[in-house]
Amino acid sequence: MHEPRGPTSPSPAPFPVNDIAHDDLIAHGNDALSRGQWREAFDAYKQASTATESAEALEALGLAAWWLDDAGIVFDARERAYKLYRDAGDNRGAARVAMWLAWDYGAFRSEFAVSTGWLERARRLLESEPSCEERGWLAIRDAQNTLGQRGDPALALRLTHEAARLAQELGHIGLDIMARSIEGIALITAGKIDDGVKRLDEVAAVVVSGEIGDLLAIGSASCNLITGYQHMRDYQRAVQWCERLKAFCRRWNHSSLSAVCRTLYADVLIARGQWHEAEQELASAAAELARVRPAMRVDATVRLAELRRRRGQYVEARALLQEAEGHPLARLVAAELALDEGRVQAAIELTERFLRGLPVQNLIDRATALELLIRAEVRHSRGDNAVAALEQLAPIALRIGTLPSSASLQYAQGLVQSTQGNWPAAKRHLEDAVDAFTRCAAPFKTSCARYELARTLARMGCKDAALDEASRAAEIFERIGAAAEHARASALMHDLSSPPPSDAGDCEHSRLTHREQEILREIAQGKTNAQIAAELSLSEHTVHRHVANILAKLDLRSRVAASAFAAARGLL
Repeated sequence: MHEPRGPTSPSPAPFPVNDIAHDDLIAHGNDALSRGQWREAFDAYKQASTATESAEALEALGLAAWWLDDAGIVFDARERAYKLYRDAGDNRGAARVAMWLAWDYGAFRSEFAVSTGWLERARRLLESEPSCEERGWLAIRDAQNTLGQRGDPALALRLTHEAARLAQELGHIGLDIMARSIEGIALITAGKIDDGVKRLDEVAAVVVSGEIGDLLAIGSASCNLITGYQHMRDYQRAVQWCERLKAFCRRWNHSSLSAVCRTLYADVLIARGQWHEAEQELASAAAELARVRPAMRVDATVRLAELRRRRGQYVEARALLQEAEGHPLARLVAAELALDEGRVQAAIELTERFLRGLPVQNLIDRATALELLIRAEVRHSRGDNAVAALEQLAPIALRIGTLPSSASLQYAQGLVQSTQGNWPAAKRHLEDAVDAFTRCAAPFKTSCARYELARTLARMGCKDAALDEASRAAEIFERIGAAAEHARASALMHDLSSPPPSDAGDCEHSRLTHREQEILREIAQGKTNAQIAAELSLSEHTVHRHVANILAKLDLRSRVAASAFAAARGLL
């Protein structure tokens, strides 16, 4: 679940405690809460808890403070409510508050060991309780943790089925809709796309129809819809729900939920090549979450690292990945970064490590990692390993059966055929990949496939066609801000436009001295001048001079371009 922030409108005049009974104050607070008037609800609950310190009043006060991002009162009220419920022997009430405290300690304070302790306490309290709403919410929380932290769709499905069963038995629509939305994500993660989409579409219908009035359930279910559609890369549906959720946040002044929405929306913008807008969304979301929900900032941080990586800002990407260490996506982004920097073996090892820790039922993330592994093995010129990875990817992609999965498979098949020297087959697969990625509205991936197609066409002697594909790729890379890829495509265009050398010794890089070639290889691995100086036992000033000479001799404008030059000519 995600936490919105309450409105900033002035508080109404306080109620005279002597004139309004405790129960009436609670009832008034509940009514205000249902209308999204968080401050009005807070004031009513505050007076009720002041008049008579009851577990019910303190639990309600904690909820209102939670909407208002008042962490101090959240912890104080809920911990006092927990004790009162325990003293009264109310295990369900104590377990309910314990589950909230488990969330609070993670989201507000990043104290995950304490969070786990509270969740386990709730589990113990409910062991002897019959079927109840609290058991359902515990299953929901476990399912969220299972998907988010372990990526295990099979276990998540068992948990959501239990929550849905309890929801049906109790007639609790909010619990039911949350169970269905997480079930949809789990099914998609397991590669059961059609079944997952049916669940998500059912949830969407309930939310749109107004059948459910619980604001928290509406916001959380909407987030789950966006997440599920993103998993299957259905960006059109994801955008529609991002817009709907943005409107919901504006209406109810939910800044924290809005920050979560902006993080999810940035993923869509990155895929669509709208990187400037994505940067703005992520920066805004990270700042808001750092202020009110520090632990949730990591989602925005790891996506910002991926964006910086794609822009060729490797130092910034590496620093952000250090902040996001432990996030499920961080290792894959680190592997991509290693591949960008020419540390191919590191990229392979990081990807294999990710795959080892991934449940076998998680087909969506496994397909993403296998496609990366194939690219790394191809770069390493280890054709047999690339073929082995492709043999794993193909049945998974076919089972998933979406256009994006088909595009990724065609791309991988083109790369593998290229390493085997089967240029006609490589050409067909890469052309199909370009067409499929284009239909997915994924310009970065489309241009990556165009670049590889251009290289294949050049090897087949189709120079004009190769130059056309390289030019189109370079144009898109430049427009979206993919600096490293633009440099590679530009270097290929330069090679295709230049007359063939009369002798191998006339190749551009042969104009470099042996020492300059050494330094060029170090640059291509992402090393700084200081690191190169230490590696080659030179002064930093000498390295700086050599770098300037390299750029001048090769007519390149930046280190990123030099790195791309080295990669394009196999000098790593």
